[in-house]
Amino acid sequence: MSHSLKELILSHNRITSLAYFRDLLDSHIEILDLNDNYIGELKEIQTLNSLKRLDSIIFQFKQGSNPMCDFENYSDAVRMYLPQATKIDGHDVYSKNPKAVSAPVIKPSLKQQENLHPNLAVQTAQRTVTTAATS
Repeated sequence: MSHSLKELILSHNRITSLAYFRDLLDSHIEILDLNDNYIGELKEIQTLNSLKRLDSIIFQFKQGSNPMCDFENYSDAVRMYLPQATKIDGHDVYSKNPKAVSAPVIKPSLKQQENLHPNLAVQTAQRTVTTAATS
């Protein structure tokens, strides 16, 4: 891969891990499109922090997405792990201060909760009801 590459489009490639990007410390990549892959863990975003010139990152666009985009705090995680990015999924990022973004809490979205094992889904629902009742 050339270090003068500025835009890298890897959408629709069934990518599950971003570990390869750890070795691109001197990269000139400014735009990275990872739309519609199989990246499931928010912690994978951390490996892109080595791309210091990264300005725009795309994990979801129109109908395409990655499983990690279903987390409720997905955009907060991207902003925290990639403070250098000014565009996320085609949208301008207003806070470039990483301290202004709270640490993400891994919380499954309603869509992900529907896919849980029935016993786990019931336990999650009971905790939610219990927490709401005590508030």
